[in-house]
Amino acid sequence: MSHEKDACQYSIDICKLFITLASASIAFIVQIIINNEAILPLWIKYPTIILMATSVIAGVFSLMHVTFKVSQGKYDIHTNSYRHCATIQIYAFVLGICFLGGWALSLG
Repeated sequence: MSHEKDACQYSIDICKLFITLASASIAFIVQIIINNEAILPLWIKYPTIILMATSVIAGVFSLMHVTFKVSQGKYDIHTNSYRHCATIQIYAFVLGICFLGGWALSLG
């Protein structure tokens, strides 16, 4: 049981980390757009914001799922519904970072 609790706590911490990083990325892009510090092409601006927002939303759903399981006294994080939300969260975040990296490479 202790192993399952540790795994559950670890998954919650990782989920929170991705939510924080995706939110910071959204704030970074919005700040660039507001200040017109750099011209962001449309193919970077909107997909990145959409992907990061998707990562945040999927992360919130993942946290809600884990909270529901913990409230039932179950610490199993290997259910399909949790794995799908977590996978969407991670892939959306990584793709959003790839778009940001593409923009950074196009500047230099």
